[in-house]
Amino acid sequence: HLFDSELSTLFVFWGPPHIEIVPDNYQAYNALGWLYATCKDINYRNSAKAIEYAQKAVSLKNISPYLDTLSAAYVSDQQYQKAIETYSKVTQNDSRFIRKYQNSLQQKGYYSGPIDGKDNQEFQSALKNCVMKGQYL
Repeated sequence: HLFDSELSTLFVFWGPPHIEIVPDNYQAYNALGWLYATCKDINYRNSAKAIEYAQKAVSLKNISPYLDTLSAAYVSDQQYQKAIETYSKVTQNDSRFIRKYQNSLQQKGYYSGPIDGKDNQEFQSALKNCVMKGQYL
């Protein structure tokens, strides 16, 4: 999910036409959703496009990585409750993402528990606190 400025520029200009040519390219939709939601270069952020592309990716392939992107898109649009609900869908049956989120939350100072992939009250509380402060995981 890391995009530097040069890649961001290329993707913003080359991504959408590629999607028009290959309309069911869920990977491209997901990548654009992530870019528009989280790009370090604020000039390329667009929460409406982030949600649109992430929702399309999820509609084509409903898997944890694409729900993760949709969660970040909701955070970027300050739809924090929807972000929390979507992050919860990601973690329902995917301990890999719980570990990833636990690690991210620990690095951001929201979580001090073990990185064990287990969903518990401390983890859920940290996730909610992080999202409610406008931060994605």
